[in-house]
Amino acid sequence: MNRVRVAPAVERIGILIIFGVAVAARLLAARGMCYWEDDLGTINQARRWETLADLLRPNAADWHPPLTWVFARAWMAVTGLSGLPGEELAMRLPFCVAGALAAPLAWAIARRVGLATIAALGTGVAVAVAPLLLWVDRDIRGYALLTPLVLASHLFLLRTLAEKRHREGCTWAVLAALAMWTHYVAIPIGAAQGLVLLLRFRSARPFAWGALALVLYAPWLPALREHLTSLPLGSHQAEVQVNVPPIVLTSPAYALFGLVLGHATFPWRFEVVVPIGLACAALVVAAAVRARREGTWMPLVFGVVVPVVLAAASPLRMPRYHVAACPMLMIALAQGASEMWERKRWLGVGLAVVVGLGIARSDVNLGMGREYHFLYPLRPWDEIAKRVTAPVAWRGPGSDVADHYLGAAVPEDASWLGFLTHERGLWIGASAPESCYAARGAGSNVVFIDPDHDLVAVVRWINKASLDGFVKFLVESVRSA
Repeated sequence: MNRVRVAPAVERIGILIIFGVAVAARLLAARGMCYWEDDLGTINQARRWETLADLLRPNAADWHPPLTWVFARAWMAVTGLSGLPGEELAMRLPFCVAGALAAPLAWAIARRVGLATIAALGTGVAVAVAPLLLWVDRDIRGYALLTPLVLASHLFLLRTLAEKRHREGCTWAVLAALAMWTHYVAIPIGAAQGLVLLLRFRSARPFAWGALALVLYAPWLPALREHLTSLPLGSHQAEVQVNVPPIVLTSPAYALFGLVLGHATFPWRFEVVVPIGLACAALVVAAAVRARREGTWMPLVFGVVVPVVLAAASPLRMPRYHVAACPMLMIALAQGASEMWERKRWLGVGLAVVVGLGIARSDVNLGMGREYHFLYPLRPWDEIAKRVTAPVAWRGPGSDVADHYLGAAVPEDASWLGFLTHERGLWIGASAPESCYAARGAGSNVVFIDPDHDLVAVVRWINKASLDGFVKFLVESVRSA
């Protein structure tokens, strides 16, 4: 592998082709998508602000820093889009293109840490089609900006370490600050990068660069304080974060699973997950051997250690929170494959092929619409059983009621999250008659079933607080008709 020689011009053409593939893959994954809650949140925030003061004012409707809103607003201004139905793919386009930049940036980092041309190009391909990146980059959300900004900051961190020039350090500070203006997960990543600089330089320069990043981020600090002190982070953690004990083990495992296979392969599909997990573990060990010999620890640190620590010790438990670690993990796996190639020859290639087949399987499922919502594996089944009559995360109908009312509408290869229940209150609405059922899905997707009136009503992304009023209005309207 390392003996193959590729002309620089050919390598540049190759990475341009890979970038094109990355854009096409994201657009393919985005085809036919309607807006969902996160998309609408960004669009509404992009419309909301008119002045800088509006932009910097914390908003309880969206907990994120505002760079994504500026990006979306600029795209809407340039194209004349309004975020209306029918404009979904056009609204997603700049996010797909921005997310695709992760592929050439990962290639550049791979080359910087000493990988040969073929291994670096292979890393670019892996990032171009990584299932988690395809899954998040198609959303009108900050993750598509976060990953390339974090990767660019990694690249300039490496350049700063190698060249020890003030210009590179200042560029790292600017990129780290931009990443923090995109998502709060960039704050611990930037802190880890700063620690790397401190350990390497042992001088005042890292403090100066860190101060520059902090000054650039300072206008948002009051809003950050407001978010940390006033928003219901505890309930958010309870509702949408991993809650399967022991969290210190399950949360990092779920994060690493998602970084490799995304959300199109169920986490407990052992015949797929176990071989790929073992292959990844072997490649990571080999990457550690290489890093120890050559001092190229950054892919392992930011692709494995940082997401594992954050998933175990913070509320950041979902794979998409760690999406910026995905390219670094792919680089670490490529380091491991290259190390094995030098020692075991084809073993490293074989393990890389196993991982690649798993990625391809997830991509095929994603392209066919067979994806699982990220909330699907997060809760203990015994807790679910207290509320649920029958799970309706179908590959085919799941119960007698589902068969009767929904079976004809549910294809055999469908895979979507819902729980068939007749619990009053949160799941259906306190005003619902006892005979009613609902297939309640993550994100307030509701299929309401009233057998007495042979009624099925489907609503999507309904405000949770409005569910009971909607049910009451619906039932009373039908009964008075």
